[in-house]
Amino acid sequence: MTCDAAGTVAAIRAVAATVAEHKVELTHLDRDIGDGDHGENLARGFSAVLTKLDALDADAAPATPGAVLKIVATTLISTVGGAAGPLFGTAFLRASTSLGTAETVDAAALVTALTAARDGVVARGKAESGDKTMVDALTPAVNAAKDAAAAGGSVAEVLTATGTSGDDIASTSFTNPDALKLNVTVPGNETDKLLVSFNAETACYGGSPGERCLVRITVDNNEIAPAAGNDSYFDDNGVTNAVHTQASQAQHAITRISPTLSPGAHTVRVELATTSSSTKLKYDDWTIAVQRVRVT
Repeated sequence: MTCDAAGTVAAIRAVAATVAEHKVELTHLDRDIGDGDHGENLARGFSAVLTKLDALDADAAPATPGAVLKIVATTLISTVGGAAGPLFGTAFLRASTSLGTAETVDAAALVTALTAARDGVVARGKAESGDKTMVDALTPAVNAAKDAAAAGGSVAEVLTATGTSGDDIASTSFTNPDALKLNVTVPGNETDKLLVSFNAETACYGGSPGERCLVRITVDNNEIAPAAGNDSYFDDNGVTNAVHTQASQAQHAITRISPTLSPGAHTVRVELATTSSSTKLKYDDWTIAVQRVRVT
C-alpha cells in the first residue's frame, strides 16, 4: 500500500478537520500552561494550509507527497504564532525533505518521514521523551509506524471507541472499566496484528508525592508490547511542593502492538491502576483506536 500526492492532501485535510474539531479543547489545555491561544493558532494555520492548497490550479498542484508537506511546512511557519509555528513547520519540513521527490510513499518511507519529523522537533525545541511536550506524542507514533511496517501488512480495519465522561480509579490492581474495551474479529483466512492507541485527559492526584498512575493495554487478557507491568507509567501526582489535584488534568497517550493473532474473536482492554491506594487516576475525554494490520 502506497500514498501519492493526492492521498497526502487528503490526509492533511483530515488533520485540519481534527484540529478544527478540537480547537476549543486545545485552547483550554493551553490556558493551564501557556497563554491560551494554541487551539486558535493551530486552527488558523491549518485553515491557511487548506486555502493555499485549494488556490493551486492543476498545473501548479504539488506532484509528490514531499511537495505537499513542504507547502504545509512553509504555511504553518508563516501563519502560526508562538513556538507552535516553528515546531510544527520544522516537523513537516523535515518529513518533506526525507521523502524527496518520490511520487509515492510506502510504509518504510513513512517511518523515515515520521522519524525525521520527530527528530526535527527534538533538535528545534531541545526536548526529549518524558518532558511532557509534543515529543511524547510523536515518539509513540514513530514506534507504532515502525512496528506496523515491520509486520509487513496493510491496515485492514480501524475500530474506535470514544467518551467524554470517565471515572476515578483508586486501585493498586489493574481494573478494566466496561467502556474501555473493543472487540475485534480476525477473519478466517488471515492472521493479524493489532496496533492499539489510547489517549485521555487525566489527573493523577492524592497520596504522597511521586506516586504514579498506570495504564496498560491487553488483548485476550495478555499485556501487549512493550509490556511494562507495574512500570507502565501514564501520569504522576507531581513532586514535592507541587502535588497534583483533581483539576490538574492534561492529555496523555500510549500505543502498543499485539503479537500475531489467529482467526477469531479477540478483546482489547485498557486497564488502569495506581501505585498507591490513596492515589486516584481521574480520566475523561478518551479515545481508543485499534488498527487491524494484516500479516498473512
